[in-house]
Amino acid sequence: MGRSKDGSRQVRRAARAHELGLRQGRQAGEEMGRRLARLEAVTGPITPPAVIRSDWRVLYVTSGMEEPYSSLDSAVIDALGGMVRELGVIAPSRETAAEAVRFGPDLVLVLSGIKLPVKQAALMRSLGLRTAVWFTDDPYYTDWTVRIAPQYRHVFTQDLGCVPFYRGLGCEDVRYLPLGMNPKTFHPRRSGARHHTDVCFIGNAFSNRIRLFHKLAPRLEGKRWLISGLWWRRMKGYGKYRDHLRTDGWLSPEETALYYSGARMVINQHRASDDKRINFNRRGVEALSVNPRTFEISGCGVLQLIDRRADLPSCYTPGLEIETYGSAEELGDKIQYYLKHEDERNEMARRALIRTLQEHTYASRLQRLLEAVGGFSDESQP
Repeated sequence: MGRSKDGSRQVRRAARAHELGLRQGRQAGEEMGRRLARLEAVTGPITPPAVIRSDWRVLYVTSGMEEPYSSLDSAVIDALGGMVRELGVIAPSRETAAEAVRFGPDLVLVLSGIKLPVKQAALMRSLGLRTAVWFTDDPYYTDWTVRIAPQYRHVFTQDLGCVPFYRGLGCEDVRYLPLGMNPKTFHPRRSGARHHTDVCFIGNAFSNRIRLFHKLAPRLEGKRWLISGLWWRRMKGYGKYRDHLRTDGWLSPEETALYYSGARMVINQHRASDDKRINFNRRGVEALSVNPRTFEISGCGVLQLIDRRADLPSCYTPGLEIETYGSAEELGDKIQYYLKHEDERNEMARRALIRTLQEHTYASRLQRLLEAVGGFSDESQP
């Protein structure tokens, strides 16, 4: 008899859980519909800055690495292809200089530069080719880039804190150029139920992130939350939170965009520039600028909660287009607040989306790069 009662209770609990799941699913679907309708109403008239075409022939040397770098390569290639007379694309190798000479470019643009032999970069410049490198991981790999940067005529860094560092090495032209957002991938979209969360975070389990989420996790009890990335099994209490942790590998940009679009809000926590266990930054160059996720999250039309970086206000206005936090306690409080204020969080996300489309696409970035190296002037030959 006892077993029968226990079985009945289990059935009732399962039924209640099923009904709760259905209600939450309907609520999430309705809310997503309202958000997308609002975003569609404003994104239609948005006109990104006009792309100015250059008469240059550009040879693009890819990062030579897998994800997430291959997605950066694709974004750059997509944007550059529409703004130069001819675009050649090659992978870094010991034959890069010879390939560059055969192509005869007005500019050789190298992404990251880590995989390209330093001798090849130096040889291209000695042969009179105009060369530029765009660093993507500053200041975390400055132990490597300290040898790479001086080989190029033009140096672009995605972190403002590295501009004086490279100038101190004697580099003649150093400019800050943040990474951006590829609107082909990161845009508001309808996602399935498995991508729906109250809050999510996509990224690897660096030490500062583990500390943050260890403190935050108790505040998320009863909420739908997800973390996806490598090494999260190291999080204290992993067994308790394992249903919220996806540790089966790196998400593709397309699936990442689905998770961003399906969330009520997305957390962005930068890696620490002083983490000696994972960084190659013995000189202690401080990171000042935001990561590319900043633009990708906002490109999906979702509220972003981001840790404070000195250069953030030059990209978005905190409190108006994006929300910031300085501790797990503050982050928990703001999650609670914005879960209760749908209109406010959606309006903030809408403003961030508009600014992203107007200022933070790869097309905008590469136009700035070409302008900086003379790609739109008569004095464009090296």
